[in-house]
Amino acid sequence: MGNPEKVNFNFADADIIEEAVKPSEEIPVAEESAEEIHAEEEPAEEKKAEEKPATEAEEDAAAERKRRIHRKVLTFIMLAILAAVVGFGILVLSIKNSSSPVGYWVMKEGTSGGVTMTQEDAEAIGLNEVGSIRLDKSGDCKVTILGDEYEGKWTRDDAGNITITYDGGKTLTATIDDEGIMKAHDELMMEYTLEK
Repeated sequence: MGNPEKVNFNFADADIIEEAVKPSEEIPVAEESAEEIHAEEEPAEEKKAEEKPATEAEEDAAAERKRRIHRKVLTFIMLAILAAVVGFGILVLSIKNSSSPVGYWVMKEGTSGGVTMTQEDAEAIGLNEVGSIRLDKSGDCKVTILGDEYEGKWTRDDAGNITITYDGGKTLTATIDDEGIMKAHDELMMEYTLEK
């Protein structure tokens, strides 16, 4: 083994070393726990988050929500308009094809003694139509048969039978079926089929 070297130590040097190692100021030690410090920091972070402007992604999400709401409102309005238009169309068709006797009825054919005259037959002999019946709300009517026009009156009973009196006492009795077709006959047993 070798000889250890001798180290000369001066006590004056020890005081200098001690001064260098010794801190000149004391560091304060926190008396609060880490949880208390963290709890105090949270409200400050929340305030910063509230004050911080929304990010672009948040703005896009808000804009998309608004667009969805607008689309839903517009869709609802369009459906409401469509329902109103369809309802009005159905109403018009039901009035046109209803069993309401008021209106203008055109004879499609007339039958007497087994012989039927159609619209084409009437045109072949120079007539515009076989005939027609116009029933007014007032109870007045106009009956046209093979080009001859007559003024008259009409009534409807509780069973739905229509009685038309024209030309000084001639009478037509008529009914209207579910398809809106009027079937009429007179006292001479002539039968007529009419449509609105």
